[in-house]
Amino acid sequence: MRQTLVGGTVLVGDRLIPDTTLTIDGGSIVTIGAEARTSATVSAHKLLVLPGLIDLHADAIERAIEPRPGVRMPLPAALMEHDSWLLASGITTCFLSLTDGFEPGLRSRELVRNIIETLRSQNVPLRARVPVHLRREVCAPGDPDEVVAWLATRQVQLISLNDHLPSGDDPGQEARFVASLRRRLNGRGSDLESLIAEARNRRSSGLAVRERLCHAARAHDVPVAAHDDASPDQAEASAARGVAISEFPADLATARRARELGSRVLLGAPNVVRGGSHVGWLGAADAVAAGACDALCSDYHPPCLFQAPFILAAGGVCDLATAWNLASRGPALAAGLHDRGRLEAGCAADLVLVEPGPSPRVRSVWVAGREVARFL
Repeated sequence: MRQTLVGGTVLVGDRLIPDTTLTIDGGSIVTIGAEARTSATVSAHKLLVLPGLIDLHADAIERAIEPRPGVRMPLPAALMEHDSWLLASGITTCFLSLTDGFEPGLRSRELVRNIIETLRSQNVPLRARVPVHLRREVCAPGDPDEVVAWLATRQVQLISLNDHLPSGDDPGQEARFVASLRRRLNGRGSDLESLIAEARNRRSSGLAVRERLCHAARAHDVPVAAHDDASPDQAEASAARGVAISEFPADLATARRARELGSRVLLGAPNVVRGGSHVGWLGAADAVAAGACDALCSDYHPPCLFQAPFILAAGGVCDLATAWNLASRGPALAAGLHDRGRLEAGCAADLVLVEPGPSPRVRSVWVAGREVARFL
């Protein structure tokens, strides 16, 4: 059904245009600014009409699956709960970040496979769009043929290559890693020394697998992301592998080098909300101010992706239109999603109506031209 939103302040390109109409039909935007030619009108007076947020890196699905370490919820229930979190945060497309790692449990191939199969079954009534972002650990044991098949069939629509296993040269780093792993496994991996040793023994073969997966991703037009590049030299090595997205570069020099080489820089919205990186790396607001950030993601906390644009604007880092585009248009461009992330004729009608003010809040969320959530 053709519907027209009237009276809202609509984000068009890089401008917020007040008292503007937006007409949708068949799941797509038809016109912006033209007179409504339908009796089905929706009042957007005093509201911002913005593109739905696009989240490229979303670890919070782990918290929905295991709200307490070792306490597992059924996957359908967890996916539906996570879906509600997304909509309450104005997120209409979320790349579920699933780790294909060397740990049992939350970051195992078994769980990745189960989630992909659950999504493919379409038996869980999700409202947000949820493609898969596979986070492949270099030292993971899983069969690479299965990952290649997922890339070929577009069951994985973004892949990042991670290497979270410490080298062992820094005792402090090693201790922090083991403590984090112990908390996550909650007794399920009692022999951590053997687990880590076996992972280290796979490093050489894992690096060869990484090259194969990069090649397969490029062949099937799936974007590849580098994770935690710590120096310009590492950014150059990532670029040589055909990486399109630089996730969480360590410092401004690395971010700038990644952008010079054609990657889009992705930083965490919690970094903005908290006022800096929790590990002491590049501040996201500083990167935005320096023109070295292309997109924001929720990382581990969905509400931050909604809050961050308003914090950037309130702090004078950039205007609200620019800040919101970092969480909508920027991620869409990075992931090659040419039908969303912006409001213009022909694009998907994925949008969010926001009540502005000192504490902005989501009032309504639309996906494919249908209102899927309303908040009073």
